[in-house]
Amino acid sequence: MNLSDTGIYRYILRIEDVRESARVIINGIPQGTIWAFPNQIELSPEILKDENRIEIVVQNLSSNYMRKYDEQNPGWKKFYDINFVDITYNPFNPSEWPLEPSGLIGEVYITREEKRNGQ
Repeated sequence: MNLSDTGIYRYILRIEDVRESARVIINGIPQGTIWAFPNQIELSPEILKDENRIEIVVQNLSSNYMRKYDEQNPGWKKFYDINFVDITYNPFNPSEWPLEPSGLIGEVYITREEKRNGQ
């Protein structure tokens, strides 16, 4: 990556798909969070080097966590005054929920684009 012309280029980190959010850190400096289409973030060119350390911290879905927690700790929902039920008044059982896609799906890459007027 030739970084000598950072004034005329902008650098975009793109993720093909992310479930649910991805916090981007480049060379130890937070760049922002990707959480919706178009799954991209413009990077600060002044922090980029010839070789970069890219960290992406992904947040999982709460439903996937609840499913695992309920499988491992089935007694968590036993209370003195009330017990959990679902919308049909059946016992609340997240251990039966399907796993939802989570994490980085597809490629992660950085592109360099020429800045246009107003960018």
